[in-house]
This record gives sequence, structure tokens and C-alpha cells, in this order.
Amino acid sequence: MKYKGKLITFEGIDGSGKSTQIHRLVDYLYSKQAKYSVWREPGGDKFGNKVRDILLSGVCHNLQAEVLLFAATRANLMYEYIIPDLQNGVHALMDRYYHSTYAYQGYGKGVPQDVLSYITAYATNDVQPDLTLFIDVLPEIARDRIKLREKDAYEQQPIEFFHAVRRGYLSMQSDTFIVLNGDQPIEDLHDDIKALVDKVIEQ
Repeated sequence: MKYKGKLITFEGIDGSGKSTQIHRLVDYLYSKQAKYSVWREPGGDKFGNKVRDILLSGVCHNLQAEVLLFAATRANLMYEYIIPDLQNGVHALMDRYYHSTYAYQGYGKGVPQDVLSYITAYATNDVQPDLTLFIDVLPEIARDRIKLREKDAYEQQPIEFFHAVRRGYLSMQSDTFIVLNGDQPIEDLHDDIKALVDKVIEQ
């Protein structure tokens, strides 16, 4: 189903620079007087933030429960906020969406993709992004960028885990899943993103 608003999602391993680029895109859309909302996964509201605390703290040690917790907060976010925004012509920007689940829980932790696809379709009403921007950097570079901050349960995973996650992301490349060089200057990357977003919004 096509909505008036566009769903634009950002993906990347922690340290890729996606949060910086989201903030820059928000400033750009504001300057254009576009209608937009900004969300993050997991999180987004009181329910999602409580689930986020559970997931990032590392207290959930069961992989099935982990997958379903991500699905629960995603479903709440989609049905309560994002789908209504899209219906009303508001462009929704998301810091992570289901591609993160495919990469982290699928390629990183071995959950079968058909299982994740089924759960995701139910949790999201099968809403697909109009554009996904994967900011690609080598895990070693990303880790070096965040070396001074306190690490959550995911950021503490071994470097091999993030190489598997990156391979998963790269396998998803398509007409709407765009791989961007996250090792280029911030402003150059922002210019690439602006061009891609303008093209999608104008469709």
C-alpha cells in the first residue's frame, strides 16, 4: 500500500555515523518546510523505551525472546505512530527498521530469515520503506569511533559478529536499499543523502 508520506530508514552498525546523518537530514527537511517525524528502534515512546532498556542492558539471554521483544516495540511504533503519520502525508524517518533484525539477529545470531520475515510482516503490516540508507563502514573503523563511550550489550559483541552483520546488510542491496560509503567526509555523505531523499519525496 502506498501512503502520502514516505518511509525513509537508516541502517548501519554502531559508529557508522547514521545518527549524525539523520540529524543533518532533519535540519534539511525543516529548511524545506517538509512535514516529517523522527523515530528510533528500539524505542520511540514509553513502551518502546522500556523494551529498549531491557534489550540493551543484556538481561535478556533468550534469542527467541529477543526477537519477539524487537517485534513488539516495532509493532507498537508502526501501528500507533508511523502508519498514521504516513497516511497523513508526514515523512517518517527511522533510525533502524526491520533490516536491523535481519542483519543482527539473522546474519549475526543465526535466526532463520523465513522466521524473521514472518514475524516482521505481522509486526509492521508489511509496510516497506520507500528508501533505506545503509551507511557502510568497516567494523574496525566503527568500533574506533565509539571507543570512548559506554558500550551496550550489542556494542560489546566481538568484531567477528559485526563483520557477519555487515555482510548481511550488504546482501540486502536493491533499488530501495542503498549502500553509502560511510568513510567519506560528513558533508559529502549528507549531499548524497539529500539527493536520494529529494528524489523519493518528489515521486
